[in-house]
Amino acid sequence: MNTFLRTFTFLVLIAGVFSLNNLQGQNLLPGSKAESIEDFETGDFSQFNWQFGGDADWTISNTSPYEGSFSARSGVISNSQISQLILSYEVYAQDTLTFWHRVSSEGNYDKLKFFIDGNLQDEWSGNLPWDKAEYIIPVGMHTFTWEYYKDFSVSSNEDAVWIDFITFPPEEIEAAFIADTTVICEEDEVQFTDLSIGPVTEWNWIFEGGYPATSTEQNPLIWYPTNGIFDVILEVSDGIETSQTFMSEYIHVGEVPQTANTPTGISYLCASWGNSTYNTTAVAGVSSYSWNLNPTEAGSVSGSGTSATVIWNSGFLGTAELTVAGINYCGVGVPSNPLLITRYLPDVQLVLPAYVGLPEPAFQLMGGTPAGGEYSGTGVSNGMFDP
Repeated sequence: MNTFLRTFTFLVLIAGVFSLNNLQGQNLLPGSKAESIEDFETGDFSQFNWQFGGDADWTISNTSPYEGSFSARSGVISNSQISQLILSYEVYAQDTLTFWHRVSSEGNYDKLKFFIDGNLQDEWSGNLPWDKAEYIIPVGMHTFTWEYYKDFSVSSNEDAVWIDFITFPPEEIEAAFIADTTVICEEDEVQFTDLSIGPVTEWNWIFEGGYPATSTEQNPLIWYPTNGIFDVILEVSDGIETSQTFMSEYIHVGEVPQTANTPTGISYLCASWGNSTYNTTAVAGVSSYSWNLNPTEAGSVSGSGTSATVIWNSGFLGTAELTVAGINYCGVGVPSNPLLITRYLPDVQLVLPAYVGLPEPAFQLMGGTPAGGEYSGTGVSNGMFDP
C-alpha cells in the first residue's frame, strides 16, 4: 500500500533546487514557499521535467534572450506542423504564472499558442518583441503547453517563437521512489531511487531490516543481511512542507532453503519389481526439489516436487543412495541425508531329484523360495530342464 502524508512546518525559507540568482529579490515571509523560476540558464531543459510534442523539439537559444544567456526556442517546422513544449506541474497554493515571449512569424497565421490543461489561453503572431503574460493558477496538478503552430502556407520573419523567465506558483512536493529490485536474497543490496516531485531538499529514509536502517541520501544503497518481508518509508521536505510515502512489505528477502528431509519409501526391492516412488516432507520457502540417485549407473529420477520416481536400470544390482534438495530463487539448499536402497535378485533354494536319466524327457522346474524368480543354468530354457 502506498500512502501519502503531508505536514507543514513554518520554520525556514525554502531554498529548493533554485539558483541563488532566482531567489534574489523575492520577499519571502517566514513559512511561505518561493515561486519556481525557469530561465533556461542551465543551458538545457533539465531543471524541470519538460516534455516535447508535435513535429520538432524545442531547443535552447543563446540569441537575444529576455534575461541571462539563454531562452527556449520553438523547433524548426514546416507548413501545417506544430512544435510543443509541455510541463506537468502541481501547484501548492493559488498564485500567478508569468512568462516572457517573443514572436517572429507570419502575422495572423503562424502563432505562438499557450494552453492550460488543454484549454487555449492566448495566442500571438507577427513580429513582436519580448512581452509578459500572466495567468492565475489554482491549487492542483496542471499541464502547461507552449505551441508554435504553422498554417498550410507561407513563412515570414524568423519563423520561430521564444519564451523565457517563466515564474511558476509555489510547487507541491510529493514523496515517491522505486527500487531496482524488491525480491532479493540474504546479503544482497537494493538501490533505491528518489522520484519525488517538487523542489525537495531533504530526504529521510527508514529501512526495516536494512543496513543502514536510516539514510539522508537522495538515492541510498541498502544491504539486507537477513530474510524477511520489510517496509520502507521515505519522508521528503523542501524546508516548509513535508511529504511521506510508506511502502508496506515492499522488500522481500529470501534465504537458500534449509536442509531437505530424508526421502521415504521402499528401501529393499527385488530387481524384477520395476520403478519405485519416494517422497519427502516439504521445506518452507522451497519452490521445487532436485532429486539425485548415486551411483548414476543405478538409474535416473523423474520428478521435481515432494514426490519422485526412480527409474531403475534393469541390470543394476546393489545399493544406491537417493537424496533430495530444495530449490528457490536464492539457490539450491543442502541435500538431505541419503536413503539407502538395495536392489537385488534373491537366492533360490530349489529341490531337484538326486539323479536324472539322460534319456528322460525335459521337465518343468517348479518351486523355489521365494517364488517369482527366473530359472537359469546349463540345460535350462524357459523354465524347462532338459538333461
